Amino acid sequence: MNYLLTGFKHDKDVRVFAFQCVSDGNSPATQYSVRADLSAARKHGISQQDLPILCRNLLTQRQPEADACVTFTEDELQAIADEKARNRAANVRKSPAFTAKQRSTPWRAPEAIPAAV
Repeated sequence: MNYLLTGFKHDKDVRVFAFQCVSDGNSPATQYSVRADLSAARKHGISQQDLPILCRNLLTQRQPEADACVTFTEDELQAIADEKARNRAANVRKSPAFTAKQRSTPWRAPEAIPAAV
């Protein structure tokens, strides 16, 4: 099943994302909506640009019934924020240390070629 974002609207401090589920075969497309609290997302450091893909992932995980309205819970947003923090920490550990020797290596000019006699 593929969930396609068809739009969104605001309902106070909640953004409601509309999705259309297109499955293989001749079955008609099904409509879904996902409600995400913007203040809770900001509280957990989740940007508004990340919300559409997170909502699509939520639909994929839950696989709700037709024409359902799904709500992102505070616990789910917290879990996403925790996972992002773990990924950032893992990436910091993977990057090589930048040592003082690397910073202080001077540039060397090419050696002059002696003139032919």
